[in-house]
Amino acid sequence: MSPSPSANLRLLYIHHLFYSFSLTVFPVLIPPLIYQTFGSVSFFFIWNSVWTIVYLFLFLPLFNLAISLSAVRLFLIIGAGLFAVFLAVCSRITEGNEIAACLYSALLGVAFAVYWFLRHWMISISADFRAIGRQISIFSIIIVANAVIGPSLAGYLAETYSFELALIVIACVTVVSTFPLLLLQPPEDVKQYRIHNLGAVLAEKTPAAVRPAYFWAGMAECFFSYSFPIAFVISIGDVMKLGFLSGGSALAAALLIWLAGLHFDRAKRTQLLGRVTWARFAVIACYPILAFFPSLYLALILETLNRLTERVHATVQEAYLFGISNKVHPTHFQLNKEYALTLGRLAANVTIIVAMASLPPKAMWIFVGLGAFGQLGWLTMKKVDYLFETEQSGAPSPSIIQNATP
Repeated sequence: MSPSPSANLRLLYIHHLFYSFSLTVFPVLIPPLIYQTFGSVSFFFIWNSVWTIVYLFLFLPLFNLAISLSAVRLFLIIGAGLFAVFLAVCSRITEGNEIAACLYSALLGVAFAVYWFLRHWMISISADFRAIGRQISIFSIIIVANAVIGPSLAGYLAETYSFELALIVIACVTVVSTFPLLLLQPPEDVKQYRIHNLGAVLAEKTPAAVRPAYFWAGMAECFFSYSFPIAFVISIGDVMKLGFLSGGSALAAALLIWLAGLHFDRAKRTQLLGRVTWARFAVIACYPILAFFPSLYLALILETLNRLTERVHATVQEAYLFGISNKVHPTHFQLNKEYALTLGRLAANVTIIVAMASLPPKAMWIFVGLGAFGQLGWLTMKKVDYLFETEQSGAPSPSIIQNATP
């Protein structure tokens, strides 16, 4: 029996329901935990650089190994399992034990390297570019729901009991996420997707067009997503309270995400991308106001707007990437994305490490604001919009692009 792409996509939805539950806790719990343990902003970004570098060098060899061994399911399960191990041991980080903290970061890098690129490939070959907006919107709606439940539960457990219990519970949820992966059915001819010549792939002009967007996205991720929780702890208070209070935006965000997905599939892509990118820029640009007016209520308003714009924006930009990956090539665009995104993260980490060595902790708000400008890089994704309308040489076989909508 040949594998069903739509069945695989449904299994990935179920897996994502549990895995993203754990993933949404990561930027809320881990940056404040590392900062409060070691009392250094620069050390957190050194710690963040460790897993980024490990990921940069390992994700492609591990992907090729999984493909060569025809062990896609096994590697996805191992990657998710290692993330669970990381979460379980992360609470053991103690003051003065920087080496152990960096080793845990390296473990995180291995976990992500085993899992993420393989996951992106699996979604690319299972999706349908003609309905990609709706399909990606389901992933985004799951993340929004978990972004409410995950941080809220983790915050309650951390405040009422301990960080260790919170992280162990989240790790158990990650283990549960591996069960749907056991039923995945990768293509029988999986070895054709092995990347033999990295230089040749990176030299292709069409896939390279996505690099600027993802390089700036990587910088924005560090400048905003990792800097804001630390800046919030420094200026306002417990970031767990913010995670708990901001849950009210979930329903509105889910509705907006679904509408954005439908709008994307109706060929309003470039217009939609421009609008949500500028909206995201405007919201993040307002965050530094909290440095001068450290109000929990103002933070709640901004974080609610952030949740609304973040996932709508993510739905649009991921629909672009997975759509063209499904239609044109399932690995070449993703490969360019991963290298650009990771190098952007690394560049931002180094920038913050160097700058914060001589700046006071409250200067983190500068980088939070700079995260807004990184969002504008997404406007360059308009360059690949034509790929939705034209047939490309070297496109995947019809069995890959003619998939049923789930």
